[in-house]
Amino acid sequence: MGYRVLSLDGGGGIRSIVQCVLLDEIEKQLYATPISDLFDYMIGSSTGGIVALSLATTNKTPLQMVDLFDKIAKKVYKTNTLYKLNCRANKYRNQEMIKLLSQTVSTNPEDVNSYKKVKVAVTSVLDESFQLGNEQKETLDYNEHIKPCIFPFYFRIPSIDSISEVRNASILDAGLATCATPSFFPSFKLGNNKYRDGALLNKNPCNIALSETKQLWNENNMDIFLSLGTGTTFKDSNILNNLNNNNNTTHKQNNGSISASQSFISSESEETYGGMIRENQWMNDISFRLNPELSKHISLDSSDESSRNLLKNESRSFILNNQIFNNLCSKLLSSLFYLDNVEIDKSSNQVRGIIKCRLKNVPSPIVNQLNIKSFITEQCDIELLDINLTPFSIPFKITSPPINNEIDIKCNLVCLNGRVNNTSISGSPFNLKKLNK
Repeated sequence: MGYRVLSLDGGGGIRSIVQCVLLDEIEKQLYATPISDLFDYMIGSSTGGIVALSLATTNKTPLQMVDLFDKIAKKVYKTNTLYKLNCRANKYRNQEMIKLLSQTVSTNPEDVNSYKKVKVAVTSVLDESFQLGNEQKETLDYNEHIKPCIFPFYFRIPSIDSISEVRNASILDAGLATCATPSFFPSFKLGNNKYRDGALLNKNPCNIALSETKQLWNENNMDIFLSLGTGTTFKDSNILNNLNNNNNTTHKQNNGSISASQSFISSESEETYGGMIRENQWMNDISFRLNPELSKHISLDSSDESSRNLLKNESRSFILNNQIFNNLCSKLLSSLFYLDNVEIDKSSNQVRGIIKCRLKNVPSPIVNQLNIKSFITEQCDIELLDINLTPFSIPFKITSPPINNEIDIKCNLVCLNGRVNNTSISGSPFNLKKLNK
């Protein structure tokens, strides 16, 4: 059975509403199947990390996360009076952020062991200047005095070249650490260390997601990789490329702060994702990137209702007749089903196995679609022998299979949009020669 990965950009602040709306639309297309049932690994930076933690460790829905960001805009993004008097003061107080996150995720480090369903992590950066006793945190060149780290809520074996990890933290600790934006909020202190916003060094954590999941599931194949942005205002890819060429200059001018323009953040995230795909061509057919184009610039700390409504409305408009979104949903539906107990019966020259479902309770709209043509192959004929719902299992047999070819079992079930689905289920295609070994 393959694994499914969700990576959420940071650096967008209130624009993480975009991510929540897209995830809500995905749930709708999959007949209200929770995001935590559609992915096995989630990682996020900054507010993208807040989304990942909440969806992976609570029963919160993406729509409820939209409500959380509405509250953050209203209650958190109120300029600190001292900021108006002293430019070195933080622009916002973090008491309301702590309060809102405390009402959303667990504050107890011991609760971490109870989150077995989805493996989740957030990025952060360790402020080494604090360890050195340097208190001039707002004037530091962050490129020299911070290093990336992650808060992983799963067992991992660190390697020499892997990113450093933070242990013994609560979900709340991780949430506060990943969104401690310089100049906006104070750094987050945990033990003897201080942490800053994960988007400082990993606006798009897709490469970390790829590295981590390879270690976690080194003997399994990846089914899906989904990367979600927080919206962009650029159409011309040449502009994005030009911005990428000015990477170091932009960082230097902003002292490493992610209060840089939305355009730079978006372009850097796109380049990170593009680089990952170029270096891993095998991901081409299973990797998806959604980053809606917005009609106007929305600052990451925008507090007005009209901006939030624009984010919601344009994110929903973005997916209408969007082929990438439709293909993603079809693939997510197909990946709910996987192969088990596949073997070759040489005496009868048959391949036999069972198609199973990851879900304990299969949504009725999916059940109602099931028939003898729900799963097909193009290389040969497959016969579905029975359909059992409790637990879900569909025994099948393939007579006279092509010995030298792969067999690819595809799903004919459709999402809410009714579009034709012809994507492979998890564990497919499989090679008959490997089964013989």
